Amino acid sequence: MVGLLALPACGGDDGSGPTVSPDEWVAAVCGEVAEATVDLGTALAVIDELPGEVEPDAPLGEYAAALREAFLALPDYVEAYQDVVADTPAPDTADGIAFRDELLVDLDDAAATFGEAADAADRLDEDTTVEELFGGAQAFGEFPAAFAMADLDFGDDVPPGVAEAQVADDTCRDAQNQLVAILGG
Repeated sequence: MVGLLALPACGGDDGSGPTVSPDEWVAAVCGEVAEATVDLGTALAVIDELPGEVEPDAPLGEYAAALREAFLALPDYVEAYQDVVADTPAPDTADGIAFRDELLVDLDDAAATFGEAADAADRLDEDTTVEELFGGAQAFGEFPAAFAMADLDFGDDVPPGVAEAQVADDTCRDAQNQLVAILGG
């Protein structure tokens, strides 16, 4: 994070704050998110170890602790993403500040969804059934939308300078591909 503080800042795209070049913005954000993605992938790997078919009334048993840790990793990932976006000046491009602000709103929404799921998962024990796990949090039904808000696609309204920098940045592409693989998108 020290590197983020050293990014050169210039006048905002509308005079409302410091900005950095789109290349610098993408490098900072994607670099931090790539690190968080590795941690998320490690935590969510337990899901691949679950039996293919489980009866809804079957207890989680030996999988409870690992599932709890997997769901607790989701808010940590989004928090790392939020922190780097909040701490990095907006990209110096048309609508860069508005884009950054909208991304933060999307990440807040994803954080709320994952936080609710983590709260439900935090109560898991070996006797919790599969039905109780997924019935305990409305948030599980909102996962697809939350995952879409928390990936490195940056949404539909990416300013042109950021879009080009994103495509050209190997770390960003690799992290997005890893996120798609992890999140099943």
